[in-house]
Amino acid sequence: MSESREDKDGERSEKFIESELTFLKLYTGYRYIGCFAIILTLLIGYSVIVFAGAYLVSVVWKKLVQYPLYNLYGFLFGEKLKGFQITKSNMFQRDAKIDDAVQSGNYQLAQSLVVKKIKQYPNTSYYYAIESKIAQLMGDYDASLKKATDLFNKTPSDPDAVVVLSDVFTNLEYYLPEDETVFERCSKKYPTFPLINKWFNTMIESNDVIGMQKSTMMLNKIASSGSVKISNSKLLKFWSAVTLMLCCLINKQKLKPSTLKLYPMLGLKLIESFEAEFDNYSEFYVFAKLLILSNKPKEACIKIENFLKNKENNLTLKILLLETLNEIEDYKKLNELSRYFLIDLKEDDWDTFKLLIKSQFKLNKTVDELVEIINNYKFGRNKYLAYLEIFKIYNYDESKFIEYFNLYLENFGHKLCCFPDLKIFLKDDLSKSLISSIENSIEKKFNEKEIDLILKKEKKSTENDLIFMVNYIKFKMFLNKENFTDLNFINKCISFYNINKHLLKNKEVTEYYPGFEFIILLVQSLILINKNKITNDSVEFEKLVVKLIIILEMAVANDLHEFHLRLWLIKLYNLINCYSESKFNFEFLKIKLIQLDTLSNSITNRIGTTTTDKSILNSCTNFYDSHAANDCPNLINYAFQNGTFDKLQGFIELSIRLIN
Repeated sequence: MSESREDKDGERSEKFIESELTFLKLYTGYRYIGCFAIILTLLIGYSVIVFAGAYLVSVVWKKLVQYPLYNLYGFLFGEKLKGFQITKSNMFQRDAKIDDAVQSGNYQLAQSLVVKKIKQYPNTSYYYAIESKIAQLMGDYDASLKKATDLFNKTPSDPDAVVVLSDVFTNLEYYLPEDETVFERCSKKYPTFPLINKWFNTMIESNDVIGMQKSTMMLNKIASSGSVKISNSKLLKFWSAVTLMLCCLINKQKLKPSTLKLYPMLGLKLIESFEAEFDNYSEFYVFAKLLILSNKPKEACIKIENFLKNKENNLTLKILLLETLNEIEDYKKLNELSRYFLIDLKEDDWDTFKLLIKSQFKLNKTVDELVEIINNYKFGRNKYLAYLEIFKIYNYDESKFIEYFNLYLENFGHKLCCFPDLKIFLKDDLSKSLISSIENSIEKKFNEKEIDLILKKEKKSTENDLIFMVNYIKFKMFLNKENFTDLNFINKCISFYNINKHLLKNKEVTEYYPGFEFIILLVQSLILINKNKITNDSVEFEKLVVKLIIILEMAVANDLHEFHLRLWLIKLYNLINCYSESKFNFEFLKIKLIQLDTLSNSITNRIGTTTTDKSILNSCTNFYDSHAANDCPNLINYAFQNGTFDKLQGFIELSIRLIN
């Protein structure tokens, strides 16, 4: 029994040991498998990283080949440097790869891509046009011209191809005989709406008024033939009429006398059937202007008057009516309508007042009658300026001029409009006695305002007092130029500025503060006083400029947003080649849009000799590129589409000015 039990225990031990050994073998095997799996995972991960890195390097290398080094920044940060954009991207928009290659300046790549496209699409004129354009961009002008003329002789019908072809001829200064254009030739052979509409839009982009006229006439022609259904044929006819009008107004110097006579008549013929259906003043404006250009001003005036009375009382048409009556010297009608607008309609318009006074004078009407009309008119600036206009036209009694001058001063001497309004009546040929009387009137008003008490600090100044002081100083300077070099005048400017500084605390942050006019007048005075000293002495000149900068910087510290002081600082810093300070003040002004056109010269006129920083030049260039290439054409197109024809001349002239 005991042996059998021992045998059984031995068997159990052996089985246990075997199971333990099996477990150890399995455990060891799994451990090796696990280690192998980990190593394999690491190897795979490393390989992925290596392959991804290699792929990224290849992409970067490919882009470096495609993009010139100057444009690497643009590639890395997602924007292309605008300064190197040579051609409009919309020329190549049908193929993104070609567009990218051209925009980056890699013309070899672009050329090879175009060759492939030509093999793929041998009957597509667009790629032949692109091939010519790329040859021009590469500087191979002979090849470009040959390819362009070969394509042109085949007369392409693809609108995009014609756009590119036209651009190539323009850039190569290649002109077709008899002033014909690429669009004109192609449109005559293929008078399709897409092609002619593309022609019209391209002419808008290039401000070509004659091209607009030809394309709209062609659009009318295909619309009349019935080959294309146009939902608004009236609008299309107005397009033609208004472009004929614009040719006579904007391109007058380029047209022959016979053409100047023909165009308005043709425009009238297009729209005269719609006369009873004119929806708004803008349509009627085109009709009236064409009548005037057709040498029918009297008829135009009659029709404008009827439109104003029966349909719409519009200011643009009213001004056109009165100006036309003045030009044809119909003073009787001018007088009648001026009275109607001012007395019956009670309109407050300065130009109408001036024409009323002129017509009264031309009709030999008495001054008393005119004064009575003005006396009965409602209170306002124009009423009191009209009194002075009487003196100017009638050469009236000087005592009356002083009376009217005092009336205006009494009512508007504390307004910023006072000096600009009255300055136009203070002519150089005024008699000394009259100038003396004006100065006495101003001094009298000065005393009535108790300015002396303010200067003695017995009374605090108000905003009205400040504005009157500004006007007072300006009149003193304007009437007697010697005051500019008088030390008493300078001291008075300083006193007026200091006594009103407390008003700075009460104004809004961006509100205009008139007191800085004293600082500007002070700066002008110091320049005139030191004129002889600084003319031939550069050291003295620089000393003066630094003094003026200190004065202006102290003033601008009290009002960070004072526009005029910063403009002076920009110019003065430029004079001593401190570009960084000029730039700081220029950027602080946050000048945008059209202000760049009028104010950027204050800093850019010396930028080439003072710095290599091109940021401001680039912002100005981008403004012109953006507005001339995008905004202005959009405005012109919008005016055409929405029938606001009276605005077109202004938009086109603005666009031409921005380009030039």
